[in-house]
Amino acid sequence: MFRGLGYSVMLTPETNDGGKDIIIRKNHVTTYVECKHWNSDASIGRPELQKLAGAVALDSITNVIFISTCDFAQTTLKAANASEMMHVELWGLGKILRYAKNNPYIVGDL
Repeated sequence: MFRGLGYSVMLTPETNDGGKDIIIRKNHVTTYVECKHWNSDASIGRPELQKLAGAVALDSITNVIFISTCDFAQTTLKAANASEMMHVELWGLGKILRYAKNNPYIVGDL
């Protein structure tokens, strides 16, 4: 999907990934992407976002996308909106599906 949008993409190792799954880069801007495929009745809590924030802080990155197939807890939403040190985007399943529908030229990569 990100390659279809013109990003260079690097996948991190499956284990010991340092809190991020994908590193994307475009126009000299690096973004860390974390992906969680959890049971639909689970929710992403603040600790998962804090782990990603730690990786971002250590590497001086300011852009983050957190992608999940389940919902985000209210504490996670508040923490993402309150962040002043980094730009955080939370992508749930609904946003992923809307994005794919509105960008059919990249759906083949999904």
